[in-house]
Amino acid sequence: MKRAALIAVPLVFAACGGGSASGGHTPSPVAAAASPTPTESAPPSPDQASPPASRAISPRPTGSPITPLGVYGIFVRDFLVEGGTTYSINLVRNDGGLQTTATAAKRSHPKGILVQMPNISASGSAVYYLDGDASLRFLRPDGKQGAVKTLPVDASSAAVFAVSPDDKRIAVAIITYPFPAKTRIYVEDLYGTANHLELFSSSTALEYPVGWHQGQIVLGVGLNAYPQNAYEGFAYNYSGYHVASASTGARISTVCAAGATFGPPVPAGATCLSGTTLLAEDWAGGTHSVPTPNQCTSGVLSPNGSLVAEYCSTTEGVTLVTASGGITSTAYASTPIGWIDPLHVVLQAQSGQLSFLNVQLGSVTAIQAGGFFAGVVPGSL
Repeated sequence: MKRAALIAVPLVFAACGGGSASGGHTPSPVAAAASPTPTESAPPSPDQASPPASRAISPRPTGSPITPLGVYGIFVRDFLVEGGTTYSINLVRNDGGLQTTATAAKRSHPKGILVQMPNISASGSAVYYLDGDASLRFLRPDGKQGAVKTLPVDASSAAVFAVSPDDKRIAVAIITYPFPAKTRIYVEDLYGTANHLELFSSSTALEYPVGWHQGQIVLGVGLNAYPQNAYEGFAYNYSGYHVASASTGARISTVCAAGATFGPPVPAGATCLSGTTLLAEDWAGGTHSVPTPNQCTSGVLSPNGSLVAEYCSTTEGVTLVTASGGITSTAYASTPIGWIDPLHVVLQAQSGQLSFLNVQLGSVTAIQAGGFFAGVVPGSL
């Protein structure tokens, strides 16, 4: 199959900067919940540097394999409906090898609800995860693990959280069931409860933090109704994202309001489907349409915004698209489900096998971990 070379061109979004309207986020004072003294006195220090912003892209092998970039894919196994009472968090290098792993207790089912929202968050140096409903712990790429704090969750609620890239702050949503669920969102220091701010409270809206972008919080907008099906994966959102002030809760921008987003959110933004049009949107709300040749119906945005990896039904394979419309079809009959760095896209075959496609070398490497792709360390947006 003939393949054209691709050059990594950052996506250029239309200027659609968000205003400072509250957008339904009304600060609501709620008494701060007490938290036990943390068992670790200081946050984990950064472990590895971030990957370079962009590189030339070529689907053909060109020279020596690229060495690991210090970025680790997060793969979660037995999260919700598979396995027993525990689940695993696995950090995987971009050569496909398992770096380290941790095992924790699953959430319970508040009011009988299977909670599909994430129970992990990545900072610049670690992945943070729930052990059970309320115990927050961390795992670093060097294998070190530790306890952080206990979140204020009762038998009717679930916690969804996002840790800031510098391991200093945490945004927490306490979702209280049954449906329609009540939402309370606050931020405070990661260790302890100092500098506590109540940001948002609602008996109708379901929102929860999925990351931090330039000091602000990225919130997933959920469906505040009983879900139809449970599955092995995270519901990052149902109808797009809101970017909100970490100090007031006021909405700054809306991203992918049409819904139908694909893959974990990345620093460049997210891809979403509006009717039959595939869009790439940045965290300021800027939008750029993405070509969808060969009946491509979904695609995931690379971390630096230079490429979208699409699944195309006519070729049953992966197509790479640049902002300028450059298109390269590959021979890999898999579905792209996310990226761990600007060079490595995560593929899932029909058999369930996970692999990395190196878009510079055109090579595929099997991933030595099961489960589903849930993000990366470092994890800032």
